[in-house]
Amino acid sequence: MAELIDKQLAAADGYAAALHELARSAGAAADTLEELDELCRLLVVEPDFALFMNSGALDADQRAAGLEKMLRGRVSDLTLNAVQVLCAHGRNDLLPALRERLRARIGDEARQARVTVRSAVPLEPSQREEISRVAEKLSGRTPVIQFVVQPEILGGLIVEFDDWRFDNSVRRHLQGAARVLEERGKRGFSDN
Repeated sequence: MAELIDKQLAAADGYAAALHELARSAGAAADTLEELDELCRLLVVEPDFALFMNSGALDADQRAAGLEKMLRGRVSDLTLNAVQVLCAHGRNDLLPALRERLRARIGDEARQARVTVRSAVPLEPSQREEISRVAEKLSGRTPVIQFVVQPEILGGLIVEFDDWRFDNSVRRHLQGAARVLEERGKRGFSDN
């Protein structure tokens, strides 16, 4: 799944660069990001909107007409046009990735480090503060941290920012142990 997310982020980067430039020129970068946040929230909480955006039964023209009807006057022309461009290129699945890449570009401009921290359980406030302090020290920038709970990592943390990834999750350690056991099984236990 992480590989799919990485591919989507890479694919969305060109769109985000163009949108960032246009939004920055219009003095609307923060507003555009806020509108993308709201559209991404709708994908999660409004099943009909998610179905509309992801339906293979609609062609690009039908989706464009539907977006025009739903969003005109509710979001800026800039945001609506950006979503329309994604859909025209058959990349309506990139809406969340577009938001994240735009957020990263705005953060870079503001000397902020976008940090994602994944844990199996919610972190205590003191743990969050320590992670923020360390991220600021390592990056030299003000961290903007997104804390994500992912029970499937079982324990530990995965911390990502810029091109750096620190994976100290229980899942990764178990996968490593399984590889070692598999290799030993192939060689035989007596060949330590």
